[in-house]
Amino acid sequence: MAGLSRVCALERSPDAARTYYHNFICREEISKVSWEEYLKLKELQVSSGLIVGDVKKRMKALISSCGLYSKTIDIVAGGPPCQGYSLAGKRDPKDPRNKLANQMVKAVSLLNPKVVLMENVPAMNSPFPETNKGSAIAKVIKKLNRNNYITQVLHLKASVFGVPQERERIFLVGIRKDVYANLPAQFNLGEYVDKNIKAIADKQIKKCNVKDALSDIANNGYRLTKRNEYRSLPYASSLRFNPKLAVLQLFWQKKS
Repeated sequence: MAGLSRVCALERSPDAARTYYHNFICREEISKVSWEEYLKLKELQVSSGLIVGDVKKRMKALISSCGLYSKTIDIVAGGPPCQGYSLAGKRDPKDPRNKLANQMVKAVSLLNPKVVLMENVPAMNSPFPETNKGSAIAKVIKKLNRNNYITQVLHLKASVFGVPQERERIFLVGIRKDVYANLPAQFNLGEYVDKNIKAIADKQIKKCNVKDALSDIANNGYRLTKRNEYRSLPYASSLRFNPKLAVLQLFWQKKS
C-alpha cells in the first residue's frame, strides 16, 4: 500500500514459507521445482528471495539475498516468536525463543534500514515478574537506540483496521536518526503517528466480520473472475480487486 516492493524474507516454518512462495514468488502449479526440492536448494532460496530455516543459521544467506535485490533496504519488518511472552503460555523467561528478537536487531545492524517494524503480543511489553528486569521490548528499544534509531511502541487492535478478528498487538516502530532528521518539520514520531492512527480508528463505524471477508470462498476461492462478473460483499471484493486495499476509507466511512 505504501509503494514498497519485496526484497527478501526469512521464515523457519516450511508451511508458512510455502504460502509465501506460492503467493509472492511462483505459483506452485507452474514452478519448475517442487516445494520439497526448493527446501533443499539453498542457493535457489538466496536467488529467489525466500530463505527457509533458522535465522541463527541462515542470517548470512538472508543478507546475501537482500544484496542481490537492492543496495539499500528501506524497511526491515518482522515478528519474533511470541510464545515465550504470551499470557496464553507459560511466560518462561528462559524460553530460548525469547532471544530471537536479538536476531532481528542483528539484521538491522547489518542492513542499516531506514525503518524498523517489529510486531508481537502486548505481553512483550511487560516484564517477567520473577526477573525484576525490564520488558523484552524495552531491551530491543535500548539496542535500537544504540544503533541510532528513534523508536515508538504502538498498541493496536486489528479490528480497527478492517481485519475480521479481535486481535491486539504491539508494534515497535524505529526510524533511523538521519532519516528522521530530514522529515518535514511538523513530523514528530509520537504525535504524528498517534494522531493519524486515531484518525483511522475514528472513521470506523462498522467492524467487518468473518462473513464479510470469506463470503466468496464457496464459489470463487482465490481465483479471480472478471470484475464485472464478480458478485460479493464489498470487503471481499476489495481483497480481490483493490491493489491499495483501504477498506476503512472505501466502505466503512461515516456518512456525510
